[in-house]
Amino acid sequence: EPDSPIIDAPAIGPKTSRLLEQAGVLTVNHLLGRSASEIAASIGRDAITSSTIQTWQHQSRLMCQVPGLRGHDAQLLVACGFLSPE
Repeated sequence: EPDSPIIDAPAIGPKTSRLLEQAGVLTVNHLLGRSASEIAASIGRDAITSSTIQTWQHQSRLMCQVPGLRGHDAQLLVACGFLSPE
């Protein structure tokens, strides 16, 4: 859900959620509402690029749009190039 805590987003574990929270990304909505490059700059870690954040955004957007979609399934779909329910 868009109002879910960021830790509930696909591919986001406890360590990453702490980094995102420090950058002001507290919910899935925050992740979806900000630019990937802005979030990456706020985090300031080489391993978390804007491309990585865009992938998380695509996964989270799919989960919000497709009822019952599991995080792992969203990760697989995005990895295969499916970025929308259509």
